[in-house]
Amino acid sequence: MSPQRPAPLPPPWARPHGAGAQSPSQWRRGGAGLRPLRSCQLRGRAVATVVMVSWMISRAVVLVFGMLYPAYYSYKAVKTKNVKEYVRWMMYWIVFALYTVTETITDLTVSWFPLYYELKIAFVIWLLSPYTRGASLIYRKFLHPLLSSKEREIDEYIVQAKERGYETMVNFGRQGLNLAATAAVTAAVKDFWLFCCFSPIILR
Repeated sequence: MSPQRPAPLPPPWARPHGAGAQSPSQWRRGGAGLRPLRSCQLRGRAVATVVMVSWMISRAVVLVFGMLYPAYYSYKAVKTKNVKEYVRWMMYWIVFALYTVTETITDLTVSWFPLYYELKIAFVIWLLSPYTRGASLIYRKFLHPLLSSKEREIDEYIVQAKERGYETMVNFGRQGLNLAATAAVTAAVKDFWLFCCFSPIILR
């Protein structure tokens, strides 16, 4: 009988370090020796579950309290023609648009940060709360001065983008018409050539 081979060692990242770390001989024993590896796997699954639950709760809070609730009160402000409420919700939507752009970037870069989704929930509630008026504060202190100083440059950039977009659409339209005309002419020539080739055979 061939000698039994020892169980392979777990990868280095799965081995615990420090005073309670096991020696390689203890890792090779199997059974109890694989408990540290299993505990690492269970710990990783628990962390992934917590992150997923936090993400789902944050999305629900943002959708309900960050979008639906302000949308309904914006409708009421427009309906009642309450200028004060109308201005308040307009400031909120401007800040929320900036938040949405920032969120798209931070979700891809720093979502691993501890309590990231909980901080998002707290920030949205801070923006919306009538006690803190976070959206009005951010707009008045930061966004309004910044947009006022850059307003002319932004308007010029938008006009240039519209002109370039119109020119691009016209060029795409011309290219599309040229391609369609070329395809139609090619198909007509092929049909005419086939007719000329096979018509004598058919007439016979």
